[in-house]
Amino acid sequence: MADLIRGLRELESEGVTVRCVQLDVTNEEQMRAFLAEHMRQGHPPIKGIMHAASVWQDERGQALVKPLINLDSDALSAVFRPKIIGSWLLHTLFQESRLDFFVAFSSGASLFGSAAQGNYAAAGAFMDSLAHYQRAQGQPAISIDWGAVSEIGFGATADGLRVHEYWEDHGIQRITPRDVLAALDLLIPQQVAQIGVLKLDWQKLRDFYPQIVSLPLVSYLLEGTTTSESEAQNSQSFFSESATTITHAVGSERLPLMEQYLSQQVAGVLRVPVERIDLDQPLTTLGLDSLMAIELKNRIEQELQVRIPIVTFLQGPSIRQLATQLLEQLPEATPDPAPEPDLSQMGAEQLLTQLDQLSDQDVDALLQQMLTEQQQGQTSDTKSMISAEEAQQLLSQLDQLPEEDIDSLLKQIVQGEE
Repeated sequence: MADLIRGLRELESEGVTVRCVQLDVTNEEQMRAFLAEHMRQGHPPIKGIMHAASVWQDERGQALVKPLINLDSDALSAVFRPKIIGSWLLHTLFQESRLDFFVAFSSGASLFGSAAQGNYAAAGAFMDSLAHYQRAQGQPAISIDWGAVSEIGFGATADGLRVHEYWEDHGIQRITPRDVLAALDLLIPQQVAQIGVLKLDWQKLRDFYPQIVSLPLVSYLLEGTTTSESEAQNSQSFFSESATTITHAVGSERLPLMEQYLSQQVAGVLRVPVERIDLDQPLTTLGLDSLMAIELKNRIEQELQVRIPIVTFLQGPSIRQLATQLLEQLPEATPDPAPEPDLSQMGAEQLLTQLDQLSDQDVDALLQQMLTEQQQGQTSDTKSMISAEEAQQLLSQLDQLPEEDIDSLLKQIVQGEE
């Protein structure tokens, strides 16, 4: 509060009149009464709007910004109201005014999506769309999709500090209020409806959220950038050796390997030694929150090429249960097939003993080969009892012969007398 008062006094020392009014920006009656009183008192017309109102927790301090699976109507409405209803009401009340600027404070979550911030991302997307609409109507509107802003608002709370530290570890770095002011100075004069202001470490972000590179916006931003071979390998895999072992395992080997792999992944996300991971303990009681669940989901999906709904993790399965579910999506590896018999090297007696084990295709191929050899005079240890003309006719009708006739014919050729 002391910093706020100091800032207001600095403004006043430069001849600025500051009026602080507490209003509900979603209450049309309050807003209209304020504007009427403002005009009645002879104040100058309002020439610019900075709409930065937002709600992220209720009066009990409980988080309202949640993953979609955990959303209820109260949380949805509470987060929507200041951003959606508030921005629309401000637009309605000032659409006939000659504003110098209308700045909406949106979120980077609306640019890239955020499974852990479903209602917040949707509310920001509305503000972005409204700014485009306002621009089309000739109004000087801009929606700024801010990244993680520190020191003020959510960034100044205990939850905000924890979340921002987590994000920073994964490539979403914090921007300061000074950065915000510098960006506003630069952007307000620009003729754009929407712009993102974020500080990102793309390599960390790609490791944490591999799917982000498939977003059209990100592909455009990264176009022309290069990644070293070692970086590319690191971004493609976290435990590639373990994953490869699982995908090549068969039978009873698969489950313990999958449990070991998941233990490593969970330990990595929780930042704890793998020895502390209990295979039978629900993930939620191990300390896995919604942000960590997203990281775990991304790691496993990238590594094993499977798809896992985020609700699977939030329901709190144990590692054993999760391992069983994942194995259902992974086809079991097929043992290496036995080598095909070399039909050309098989003697007559050996051929007869193995005839019943040969496939139909092998029998067809062998018959073709032996008849061809007979025509060419190359048969060594067998001699056919049919003429060359009969052989040629037989070859032309081979595909029409039933299986038992082919078997009989092959035996006849092999057993042919000198």
